[in-house]
Amino acid sequence: MLQKTINITFILLLSIPAGLFWSDSSQASTPKQMYSQAEVCYKKLRHSPLKMKYRHNWLRCIDMFQQVHRLDPSGPWAAAGLYKSGKLYQELAKRSGKKSDYQEARDNFERIVRQFPGSRYRGKASAEIQILSSAGMLTNNPAGKKSSGSSRDLVEDEYLKAESCYN
Repeated sequence: MLQKTINITFILLLSIPAGLFWSDSSQASTPKQMYSQAEVCYKKLRHSPLKMKYRHNWLRCIDMFQQVHRLDPSGPWAAAGLYKSGKLYQELAKRSGKKSDYQEARDNFERIVRQFPGSRYRGKASAEIQILSSAGMLTNNPAGKKSSGSSRDLVEDEYLKAESCYN
């Protein structure tokens, strides 16, 4: 009986550190913590030319910044998360050349202007919208409407949406 108790105790003592090791540490409990984790993701991306080549690495970091907004849509970190996700979409667009990435950047900046009129990010977002508009990177299509582009562009946009959902 004593041996059985010792074995159970030993197993329990081993399982506690293992549980801590394999626990999901990627879950942030606050928007501030999530923003910090997103910054770490972006820093790792910036310092790895290999990672910067692959779209899914960019989208992972972008999603983490957008998660900051989703955790507390009216909180103090929400505008910061949207702004940073817009900036990452801008950088991704420079690498990919895809207008859809520029459009995502603009959408994020426009959300900041609409939803956070008192935020310090409002002015920054307005400036980024001006830069995108003056550079001719975007067309001013109403939300939800497709441009009259080729069917290949439409297929590519659908593929990108599916890839984003998958990742």
